[in-house]
Amino acid sequence: MHLNHLLQTTVVFIALSCICKSVYGKKIKKYTCPIGFSIAYTTDKGHPICYRLKGPEKFTDQYKDCVGNLYTSKLYLALNFTSPNIVLWTEFKSLYAGGTFVDWSYTKTMGSELDSSFEVNIDPTIDTGEGLCVAINPISNFTAVKCTDNYYRYCFLKPYPDEDEVSDTGCDGLRDAVRFWSPESTCLTVLTGVGGGTVRATWKQAQDLCAKRGGSLLNRGWRYSNNPMFHESGFNNTYPLGMIMSSDLNTLRYDSTNDQSEIPNSDWNFEDNCNNSDTLFGAIRDDLWYLVNGSYIFFDVICERNVPIKNLSMLLDIDLDNKVTLTVNNSITSDRVYCYTDSVLRYPTKVGKRKKEDTNTFVIKPERDGYYWCTHVDVRNYHVAESNKKLFIREKESLDNVYAVLLRHYRKIKLDIVEKLTRIWEVKLKEYIYLRTKYESVFGEMSTNRTEEVLKSFKESNPGLDLKEKIVVQKLNVKRLYLDAQTVLLHVELNPEYKPATPGLWDGIKIVFMKPVYYCKGFDSVPSAALGESVTSAGCRTHSCIGDFNEGVQWVTSATDNCFTRTPVEVDTEVQFSTELRHSMPTPKPSKGPPEKPNSSSSSESNEDNSDVTSTTPIVEVTLTTSTIPPEEVITVTSTPEEILTGTPFIPTTPITTTTTTTTTTTTTTPKPPDQVLQQVMQDLDNLINNDSVPIFVDDIGDIFNQVDHLLEDSDNLEIPGQFLHLLDRLGSSIELNGSKVVTAVRSNIALVMANAEPDNPVRGIRIATRQDDSFNNDAFEVFNAAPNNTALQSDESEAVVVLPGSISDTMRRVSFVVFRNDRAFQDTNMHHVNSRVLSIKVENLTKFENGEVIDIHLSPLSANITRNQSRTCGYWQFLDDGTGFWSQEGCTFIRSKTGQLDTCRCTHLTHFAEILVPRAVFPEHHENILELLTVIGCCLSLFGLALVAVTAIMFRSWRRDFSNKIWLQLCIAIFLLALSFLIVIFARFAVYNVPCMIIGIVLHYSVLASFCWMLVAAVLSYRRLVLVFTRDASHKLLRASAFSWGIPLAIVGILLSVAPNSYAGRFEEKTPSGSFCYPSGIGLWVTVFAPIGVVILVNWTLFFLIVRSVFASRRIQRHGDSNEALRCASVSCLLVFLFGLPWIFGLFAANIVAAYLFTLTASYQGFILFLFFVIGNKKTRDLWLNKLKIKQTRKVPVTSSTYSNRSTAWRPNTSTIETKVSKPKSLSTPDDSRFS
Repeated sequence: MHLNHLLQTTVVFIALSCICKSVYGKKIKKYTCPIGFSIAYTTDKGHPICYRLKGPEKFTDQYKDCVGNLYTSKLYLALNFTSPNIVLWTEFKSLYAGGTFVDWSYTKTMGSELDSSFEVNIDPTIDTGEGLCVAINPISNFTAVKCTDNYYRYCFLKPYPDEDEVSDTGCDGLRDAVRFWSPESTCLTVLTGVGGGTVRATWKQAQDLCAKRGGSLLNRGWRYSNNPMFHESGFNNTYPLGMIMSSDLNTLRYDSTNDQSEIPNSDWNFEDNCNNSDTLFGAIRDDLWYLVNGSYIFFDVICERNVPIKNLSMLLDIDLDNKVTLTVNNSITSDRVYCYTDSVLRYPTKVGKRKKEDTNTFVIKPERDGYYWCTHVDVRNYHVAESNKKLFIREKESLDNVYAVLLRHYRKIKLDIVEKLTRIWEVKLKEYIYLRTKYESVFGEMSTNRTEEVLKSFKESNPGLDLKEKIVVQKLNVKRLYLDAQTVLLHVELNPEYKPATPGLWDGIKIVFMKPVYYCKGFDSVPSAALGESVTSAGCRTHSCIGDFNEGVQWVTSATDNCFTRTPVEVDTEVQFSTELRHSMPTPKPSKGPPEKPNSSSSSESNEDNSDVTSTTPIVEVTLTTSTIPPEEVITVTSTPEEILTGTPFIPTTPITTTTTTTTTTTTTTPKPPDQVLQQVMQDLDNLINNDSVPIFVDDIGDIFNQVDHLLEDSDNLEIPGQFLHLLDRLGSSIELNGSKVVTAVRSNIALVMANAEPDNPVRGIRIATRQDDSFNNDAFEVFNAAPNNTALQSDESEAVVVLPGSISDTMRRVSFVVFRNDRAFQDTNMHHVNSRVLSIKVENLTKFENGEVIDIHLSPLSANITRNQSRTCGYWQFLDDGTGFWSQEGCTFIRSKTGQLDTCRCTHLTHFAEILVPRAVFPEHHENILELLTVIGCCLSLFGLALVAVTAIMFRSWRRDFSNKIWLQLCIAIFLLALSFLIVIFARFAVYNVPCMIIGIVLHYSVLASFCWMLVAAVLSYRRLVLVFTRDASHKLLRASAFSWGIPLAIVGILLSVAPNSYAGRFEEKTPSGSFCYPSGIGLWVTVFAPIGVVILVNWTLFFLIVRSVFASRRIQRHGDSNEALRCASVSCLLVFLFGLPWIFGLFAANIVAAYLFTLTASYQGFILFLFFVIGNKKTRDLWLNKLKIKQTRKVPVTSSTYSNRSTAWRPNTSTIETKVSKPKSLSTPDDSRFS
């Protein structure tokens, strides 16, 4: 035994000797960072990194105030320091609108794709159609944001190098200088006195000495003053700074040879406020700034010479020999130049390059057709530089049949299966193009909104069609992926025998457009043209081929400058129009061999999904006959194409008697694009409203209102600004009623209803009746003068009813309603969908009501069957300063209707209202059902167990007299209330805010707070008894604990109700759709629920760790390895976990499915587990029940009244021995057979 022990000791001694030799035999290197920087180490290899937080700043400001910044998100996540609760930039951004994210860090990994691009959380308030960057959000991790937003970023750099590793590169002109690179590019040198001693100089004298040395006083490089090489040779390490304070102590500026700029207050590094106007010169000591007077003597001086960061220009060009070259304006090394292309993969890939000798020119080695560009990444010496992008085409003729195809997949895709999906997309495109080409060769053009149905029918009726041996798609590659994880851009090379497909649906994919990538196809007399070329045609029209090689090109037609077409043409004949129309049905054409090669004028440039091309086309014939017209008259006929096609005859007013010369001029008008129409409509509305010279009547707005109605069609892809909505509201207040009580202007998509409210003619609201047709009509709108009855609120009678407060009619006011059939003018980026008509109510300049009045908007939902991840609520349109807006819910309460009635939005203000569908994150349905079942079972078991604890207290007087049991009994009562109220919430499923819902919400809120207060009391009591042991008992402990645990929650709930009486009006949406109940929301939820619970959990976890450490540190366990004692300690720890409510911490992470299960399996079963410990597991309590039930026991045990010995009563030692010299928990020093004593 002793020999074995000696051998073990010897081995340990040898091992420790080896460790000490390896550790102390080698000198441990100490790293130092510049002033203001802390040091951290990578978790994998332990590399040191100096770091300092900077910002907020834009994405492009990585190297601002931090030259050569090493920061990347990968390095940040690899360091061993605590992550702050702020949003940080990453190095990822999208290179095209809505595209996936790539590394843009100006490092070797630049250009690589972010693998989790589709998992990046996208802020719903931003437009994904613009370039986005990725930030690290502490809540949702990677988040897409605007690159122009301001967020934080770290300045990462390496610690100071050893003295033998420093250099003087770039320090020419400053003797004995040392080069520093980051965070400031500068050179520093230390002044020495005569004979190498210290310097003795005032601030001004030190400045003159540095000037003679070829520099200035230490200024922007002040962070380097703590470098060990300066400190070791210094006298007192107090250095003059090249900074001067103004006499009013408000402005601090640099005072160096080339820098007199002002220093922002945020960059000041003074220890105390500057309050002495006699000390105006800067100095630094112990890493802090000070101000000194002109007579202060410095014994240490550092001189500085700033090394400016150079600018570099890069020009990429393609010469006549089709060679790609890069020219720079400075001599740089090749290894710092990276060139990229998007022609190989969907993200940038590096291409080869070589530098021409003795030149600043690089030759790029292109691989495929596409865009090329270069970057320079020497960020320590140069500002970030990027060249222009240049399109390289090896053989332009090879692009005749290459098309850009935008597909939208029917479901979300993943990055790791793109290669597999590429083959699927190729097969589906092949089928679609082949079948469509065959169909149109027989029946002509086909309507795009019926493609799938028509083509499948065509395929079934022609079983002889064989796709297997047909080569339709010769080559296909993926060019771009988009953040919606459904849209993909392909480049497809077609067999010349097949024509490009127009938009349509086929087998789960939607072909959005198919455009040529380089050549715009010719049409009529216009020849084909390449990207960037223009063609002028007859009729003073210029056709330009514009676009992008990746996304395709298309024709854009504009009027030719200084060109006129109205030239009279003399015709010696009478003009007569014939309106004979011939209609041709889609009948098969006679077969004449294989399909003809598609005409070059095929409409491949169409990108509209609803651009229907019918196969039935009216044919108009124009014939010329002879008539007699007076020779003295010359008649000018101007006809639009519409007049010709509709066959409107021209009837001259002059008598026709003789032959004359008739001049015929035809003018063709090109429809304006929707955005120009919108601007014109807004200008016309503004002119009409602001014209005070003449009154406006409803007939005056007919033409403008027709254009407004056309703009609000669903098919128009147009962004409508908020000013447009404001103009419509103002229009309702500007129109004269001309003696009428109610005036309406109704179109298919919009209606304007106006009325004057006055005491004799009150206006209480408007009703929109249900209709068979979805479009509006005049009979649908009714203004009523009294409160509506229940019949008017039935969903089968009314589509919407607005009820105004009675005070509206106290004085004469104009009341106007603007009703929108759809949400065309309300494009929300927050993923909110409108589920009703949109109503705007305007009562002159009134926006809010007084004296608690509200407006009720009763709405019929467009869709009653919503998905599980959507919630119906009220919304009003919140206008933003930039002209956009979003749906907000503040000030509105949603009251869900009974069956057959309209839903109600009750609001306290006036604006645009609608019922909206709000997205919410939910778990899969089977997980929610399991969680709900586990919750119900847990709550029921907890109620059962807690009831038995109460029965135990009632049955046994000795049990309930114990102080500890009294505390636990109070805790069980609070948990009983919590479990009971939560069961009611689950089964009641409150849908509206009413008194029962509010009462249950208050009880639930109170019971949660009371439960946590009693858990805190139990934790403090356990700590005092298990750790402190010998403490003085306080008087009235139970009274104080009860006042705290029952009184504090009551005070919190009472204050919340008094400060915000409607605080329980909001429905609290949890992860489960059945979790809708009245509960505090907003700031009230954080202050009165989350904050108290978080504090209690933090304190209880702290006390738990202290108790566990004390329990397991017992000498009995450490020295003797008593397994029974260890098991007893583990049991006590398990009890404390549930007694202190520690499993509730999983609720903080309940958004995760694993945490949700852990929370459900612990928190909802808390009451039952406490019953197991207090009654079943405690031997003394169990013996009470056995004696009561007269069940024979093997051993008679004296019954005590406490699980823990009560110090409020006289303490009596038992028969076992207690070591009084050692202070340890009583539970461990008492040899009680009960495991939980």
